[in-house]
Amino acid sequence: MYERTKKEKHIISEEMLKTFWRLQIYKILQRKVLIDKIEVHEQSLDVKTISWEEYWKDTPAVFQKKVSELHKTWTIYIDNGFNPHFAYRYSDAYLLLISEVVKQHLPLTDSQRKFLVKVLGFENVILSFTNVVNAFAAITTSIRNPVFLSFIKRGLRKNSRNDPCLLPLIVAANNNVPMLFYHYRKQRLLKNTDENILFFLAADLNIREKSFHGLDIVARNLVPPWDSRIAQRSHLITDKVLLPIISPIQKKKNKKVLRILDIGSGDGQYTSTIVGRILKSGLLTSSKIELTMLDVLMVDPNIHFSHKTLLPGLARVEYIRNDYSEWLTNYTVRQCNQYDIVFLFRILHNFSHFKIISESIATDIDGSYRSRYKIYQYLSDYYHGLSLLFPEITEDRTDKGNKLYYPARVFNDSSLIIQQKYSLLECLNSISNGILIEDGDLTSDFLIKHLSENSCNMLQAYDLSHNLRLSINHVYWISQMTGAPWKRIWPA
Repeated sequence: MYERTKKEKHIISEEMLKTFWRLQIYKILQRKVLIDKIEVHEQSLDVKTISWEEYWKDTPAVFQKKVSELHKTWTIYIDNGFNPHFAYRYSDAYLLLISEVVKQHLPLTDSQRKFLVKVLGFENVILSFTNVVNAFAAITTSIRNPVFLSFIKRGLRKNSRNDPCLLPLIVAANNNVPMLFYHYRKQRLLKNTDENILFFLAADLNIREKSFHGLDIVARNLVPPWDSRIAQRSHLITDKVLLPIISPIQKKKNKKVLRILDIGSGDGQYTSTIVGRILKSGLLTSSKIELTMLDVLMVDPNIHFSHKTLLPGLARVEYIRNDYSEWLTNYTVRQCNQYDIVFLFRILHNFSHFKIISESIATDIDGSYRSRYKIYQYLSDYYHGLSLLFPEITEDRTDKGNKLYYPARVFNDSSLIIQQKYSLLECLNSISNGILIEDGDLTSDFLIKHLSENSCNMLQAYDLSHNLRLSINHVYWISQMTGAPWKRIWPA
């Protein structure tokens, strides 16, 4: 009879614990109460609820009727087991309430502003640690968030893979103070369903690192490891990009070891999949891989690199917990052996800025892209509400006629600068043969601007996005090596 090992028993126990807590949240969502806050412990969650009456107790008289209609439709939707047919009236009632609030005379009074915080924070939940005042992240759900549900009626949720990007920004109240959060990941509430928890990081750069640390703990207690289409991404990056890069490196130097530095490696799941594909290709023949992973999170590299299919091909795996800027400015670090390739996979856009744009609606731009997000005109009042709460991130591009409000995500130039004066790419070039970048917000315009302003004349930059048929994300290869089979964007 087969007996499970201690490691297998631990994994099963851990998965059962995660399933238990997700089920507890789902049971609460089936009740006619609101989740006010979730306190995160190392091995458990404390889910705090609030009644409808308590949540809306200070509703101004002018909005009582609209709140009553929202309550009616919300109740019917929950009573009918989240049937999409009843979601339509519920989401419409919510959007009508937002429209009523933002169309009041401006500027908002204190009571109107407090009420707007409640409206925009409806069905959004802050996450905090026990005995810690400030929230580090927020969640909402695909089954109860009225803005997210509004996309069902309009047939915009057919491609579930991209669903979360439909709702890029939410507000959640932390001790009655509004905070802005941006979408990070989604995870299933229950297996074999499309009922999801949507996770949001702090838009405020000052606490964003804290957000990542917090969600790392949440992932250990509540959900499986984050999976951002790892299989598809690793197949594309390895077969179409890395193997053509590695081949001439191996032939030129007859190397016995391929050295890779992965900055922003996270838990290493994505990297281990890529390393596995490189080894499986046979391109390295008898050579092995030395891998260095760098991240600010507390990570055990053995989790994803102890598999028997990887171990024979690995000469060394090390993990360095540090900020890449601090690590690179350490002089002794720069004396280390040269790396063959540096990975910058979806790390730079973690420093991006968020804006609410206001502009004329003279032209029909519904469904078109602005930065990473599509514009939906019917959500203009929702984003207008966000702009009223966060005027510091609002960019008004017109002062005439009707205005359309929509979200934008903008690359942060400072993510490419070390110690406020050195180019990150120049620094990485000094310790490697080339840099492979995968990023959501680093457009070719931003990259060329950085290379030009920092006189990176020795570098060759290639844009692979078109070859890989990418419409939103960007992939670049940057090196002093010439002759890459892709479109060179620098030097022009």
